[in-house]
Amino acid sequence: MARETQFGSVGRADDLVIGGAGFIGSHIVDELLERGRTVCVLDDLSLGSPSNLASLAAGSVDLVVGDATDPETVDTLVRRVAPSRIWDLAVIPLPRSLRAPSAVVGSIVGIARNVAEVAREHGPELIHFSSSEVYGSAVGDAMNESHPLAPRTPYAAAKAASDLITQSYVHTFRVRAIVIRPFNTYGPRQNWRRDAAVVPRTIRRGRLKLPAQLAIPGTQTRDFVFVSDVARLAVQLADRGPLDGTVVNVGSGVETPIADVVGAIARGMDVGIERIGTRPADVTRHRADIGRLRSRLGDPALTPLDVGLERTIDWYSRLDDDDARSAQADETARSSE
Repeated sequence: MARETQFGSVGRADDLVIGGAGFIGSHIVDELLERGRTVCVLDDLSLGSPSNLASLAAGSVDLVVGDATDPETVDTLVRRVAPSRIWDLAVIPLPRSLRAPSAVVGSIVGIARNVAEVAREHGPELIHFSSSEVYGSAVGDAMNESHPLAPRTPYAAAKAASDLITQSYVHTFRVRAIVIRPFNTYGPRQNWRRDAAVVPRTIRRGRLKLPAQLAIPGTQTRDFVFVSDVARLAVQLADRGPLDGTVVNVGSGVETPIADVVGAIARGMDVGIERIGTRPADVTRHRADIGRLRSRLGDPALTPLDVGLERTIDWYSRLDDDDARSAQADETARSSE
């Protein structure tokens, strides 16, 4: 079980994972612990949950509840933990940037600035997580790391700015960092409440025997990648380097229509599909070029989409029905704002 603690009692750790009680972050923690590293997590629990860390061995990780947008919080914790590596996974979800753009942009950019500053000041390696949303819609067949940055939402623009901040600290102050750019990550522990992504939202509705929802026109595509693969590959990239500010895509290299994923979940959960309006500034096509990933790590040994969806549905099926109803009520309340 993770140990929730205050600054005064936190111990030293090899890795500080900011956002480590969240979706991808908690899987990063799993990978690090499997490699025998000690871990401290900083998370404000706005999306994350201590339950995401509950499977960890007793005393193997400290959980500090705090706000990474506050520079003093980040600096104080880094001084106490003295990590050799910082993982920056704290984020505000994309849909929230459509309702509160200024706050979301300020938070995302502020976190990147704070983390880059402590890396400059104290010297730990920095593993910065980007988002494929910074590319906008695909210009060609596949998106390599040289694809133009064309963010379409305030969230995506803030993530692009955060990537550039990280790289500027590499070039100016010789911070050792890598920018990991995951595509559409799905799997266990993903938020299925307010602002949920398409996979957990569709599963939640299926649990409640509500029709799945597919945004028109229904031809949008994404590159779906299973969360445990993202975590495993990210740790391997961090271990092997070089940490020279390079961006590395982490995806499957397969373009999949969202309609296919929604349809597969709906059939598996025996519900129908209803069409809904298009999300503002939605992207139309995403497919990762993972040539750079392969050149660094070889065959990434990715989980097939059908297998990953089966594992994901199984994980959510073990959650309490009351949690599903509460999550749906939360989503309904948001849509009425």
